Amino acid sequence: MERRGADTLMAYGFGIDHSDQTLHHVPDFKGELDQAVAGADSVVYIGWRPHDSGYNFFTWLDRVHEYPPLTLLVEAWQPNVDAFQPLYSNCFKTHGRAEELFDLVPLWMRDCVVWQDGPEHLRNDDSERLIRSWQLLGFKVIVLSTPEGWLDQEALNGNEFERHLGAWTKETYASLNFKCQSYSAGLIGFWRKAL
Repeated sequence: MERRGADTLMAYGFGIDHSDQTLHHVPDFKGELDQAVAGADSVVYIGWRPHDSGYNFFTWLDRVHEYPPLTLLVEAWQPNVDAFQPLYSNCFKTHGRAEELFDLVPLWMRDCVVWQDGPEHLRNDDSERLIRSWQLLGFKVIVLSTPEGWLDQEALNGNEFERHLGAWTKETYASLNFKCQSYSAGLIGFWRKAL
């Protein structure tokens, strides 16, 4: 497997055509994933860094909706929280961790959670247990992206939350009942609650 540096853009660029971030090779999967998120009444987005603006999820949400959904950014590192500027009036931010979502997000806002390039920052057993709790206790759509396999990464710019502690494979996604695809930046998958 090709090794990518920590500065490589990894998250899927919703609706944005960057050659290293697209899912155009799997158009049905791309359409289903984009629609699952675009159809949400509320979105919780976990993790944001200032250099993420090249694939700004929030810009995409603002474009696909006449009125974007209620959106909450949850970010663990306070300097990133301070740097984030909400793009529309019903977009908010808070300091917190993925493990605290049930304390941070009220029941009426548990429609969709997007956690791109995040699960690998916890040990696999911790992130898998956390995601199972989200499936059982409220969220209707969960989107994850990760490197494929182990990608060595230490703390970046003093942010200890950037350290990689887990390794994800297609089998990891399958064990959580996620639809999953490989793409040039790693793996991306989503889960929808059965109606």
